Amino acid sequence: ELVSAPEVVVATYTPPVQTGCQTGITTGNFYEDFIIAHESGGSTCARNPSSGACNLFQELPCGKSGCSLSDVACELAWGASYASSRYGGWAGAYSAWIAQGWW
Repeated sequence: ELVSAPEVVVATYTPPVQTGCQTGITTGNFYEDFIIAHESGGSTCARNPSSGACNLFQELPCGKSGCSLSDVACELAWGASYASSRYGGWAGAYSAWIAQGWW
């Protein structure tokens, strides 16, 4: 007698939508866009579940920038200031990211 295989049920997960999130953020600056793409995928609502880092540039602690999720201009200004103060600008930030896999 043939026994049929059990039915496979595939569960899907849809993350909750966070109001005010912006996605697909790019700037036209290769170095800045590389960091945005690799840190957050271009989403202002990106959050690292293990570290708690968040937003476009994965600021740690989350909220360090003081920017709201919908304020892309604020996030970009904060990222530029951080890149400048810590790495001397976007090229330095990119070099650090390549060397260590984070910035």
